[in-house]
Amino acid sequence: LLSSLVLQVAESPLASLTLAVQRSKSEASVRASLDVVLPGDVASLPAWLNSFAARKVETCVAAASSDVAFWWPGTAPGLPEARQTYNVHGGQVVLVPTASLLQQSSIAQFFSGPWTSQGSDNRPRVMRDMLSQEGRSERTHGRYLLRLSNPGRSRYIRFLDQLPFFIRPLWHSIRAVWVDATGASVELAGAEAIKRLQLQFTASDGLRSPTDFSLSLALKSGGSVSIFLDVLKNFINFREFSYACEKGFDVGGAVWLDDEAGDGTIGTVGFAASLGPMSSSEPRPSYRLHFTEGMIVMVPMPDFSMPFNVVALSSTAATFFFGSIFRMTAASHSPHWCTMRGTKQKTLHPLQVMALILLAGCAGLNALSPENMAQLSTFLSQAGDQGKELYDHIAFAKDKVDSILAKR
Repeated sequence: LLSSLVLQVAESPLASLTLAVQRSKSEASVRASLDVVLPGDVASLPAWLNSFAARKVETCVAAASSDVAFWWPGTAPGLPEARQTYNVHGGQVVLVPTASLLQQSSIAQFFSGPWTSQGSDNRPRVMRDMLSQEGRSERTHGRYLLRLSNPGRSRYIRFLDQLPFFIRPLWHSIRAVWVDATGASVELAGAEAIKRLQLQFTASDGLRSPTDFSLSLALKSGGSVSIFLDVLKNFINFREFSYACEKGFDVGGAVWLDDEAGDGTIGTVGFAASLGPMSSSEPRPSYRLHFTEGMIVMVPMPDFSMPFNVVALSSTAATFFFGSIFRMTAASHSPHWCTMRGTKQKTLHPLQVMALILLAGCAGLNALSPENMAQLSTFLSQAGDQGKELYDHIAFAKDKVDSILAKR
């Protein structure tokens, strides 16, 4: 229904949500209330409500069988859609079927009446936050603050919270301060504060499980209690950080229940009456469930560039080591080209090389004696015709060389 009407939830999400449960031998009922923000001003509400029929929104089974409670200061106008009307202090509460909110247009007259703010000064208030410690980093140390105040009548409150695994409470540092309506204060610390608060907790296993704790206390009219608890913030794996993690981690809201004895039961009459500025009284007690807002916790952050730095440093060290070993084992020991810029290398022309080979061959042929030629002939004759042909060429070349050298 809320999404179809494009209604915005008041305050932070679900901060104004309250749940009330009633159980009997044959059935159990759950009743909830949620503050919403109506769009526009009061004058524009009739036209806004008349547009519901054009949207053709179908209600679910739960919405078709539920009612919407409207509190009206003074005497509420007569509505044909109203199922029941209850008198409360300062006005009336009218129960209207949820389905009629999408079909009828006369409800617009109900919204256009004389509006007055519904005071909530008599309701209990809960403030929950994570503070920093003086002289210490807010990313490694913190102080859990819980403040419960009751400007209305006396009631009994039960508070339940869950701290993430990276927040480690130091229970020996707990401190509680009670202040009554006259301004007198009582401060307790350590085991005495835990005993008076009826505090119970389940410690974390040090890995992934959170720390659960609950406390119960009676708040007198006009009184308040402030609880302080030092905590340590553990380092977590850098892969568990999301983007923009420098702004902190989101921690979900806590749950608290207040005893509504003398503040209306959780039946239809008491639930509707509790919407008024002052509620009716019933002898039997009941509890109503509330949610607190979340909070942002600053945690220690690692150096997210460290993996790159380690890889770069390791690669550089491995490169230097491999280069040194390669130079000592596989590299040539000849002078490097950069050290030979000032020297002129002496090289032979290919023709000079060929001339030297020719001179060496001629000198070798001239040095052969007749005995050497006979031995060469015997050796090459074993190779057949090709050996004899090769010997004829060598003998011819020797004769030419000998004749040229003999003329000189």
